Amino acid sequence: LKHDFFAVSINYRYSSEVKFPGALQDVKCAVRWVRSKAKEYNIDAEKIVLAGCSAGGHLVTMAAVTQDEAEYEGDAGNGGYSSRVNIAVPLCGVYDFMEIVETEQPSQNNLTLIGYFNELLGESYESMPEKYIAASPIKRIGRNTPPVLLLHGDRDEGVPYAQAVEMHKKLLERGVVSELEIYEGKDHGWLFRPADFLNVLARMEQFISKNFKDLRF
Repeated sequence: LKHDFFAVSINYRYSSEVKFPGALQDVKCAVRWVRSKAKEYNIDAEKIVLAGCSAGGHLVTMAAVTQDEAEYEGDAGNGGYSSRVNIAVPLCGVYDFMEIVETEQPSQNNLTLIGYFNELLGESYESMPEKYIAASPIKRIGRNTPPVLLLHGDRDEGVPYAQAVEMHKKLLERGVVSELEIYEGKDHGWLFRPADFLNVLARMEQFISKNFKDLRF
């Protein structure tokens, strides 16, 4: 209420239920639903912010870099509305599948991630490398990519924070508005601790207010 935000918590199917891009299509379906309810709930349909953590961080970023790509829209309804994202805030996400699988001496964490990739994509890298490229947000940055705020902990043992550093670098190289915040001493999913959550919210508010200048703060 303080900032006139309308918040929606969305669900998506897990890799045990559907393979890529099913979960991404679910996210885009949710964005279309929100736009379909804009008049009913007094939502500004041109100021849609997506935020997600871990696997959700990957999906949020994929939604941002696949704007208007028909193959990722799905057919779950509200087809007359756009699934475009105006700001993306991924937290501790994976952005480059290729960097993980091509590591010469993979760590145990990398092996865990590779197992997750195989489950998500339904194929191994060796049998279907193009799927790993397609699912890597860092490979898909384009002129339609909206502003991105990347948040990551430097003690993340699940996803290396270097993923966020490289994503930020590539976004800037492609002329996309991007900010990066690395949280010292924080592990994977650190934001779910109450004090950390408030700090993350404050950082998000700062980024959103800067990019949506006419919001009432």
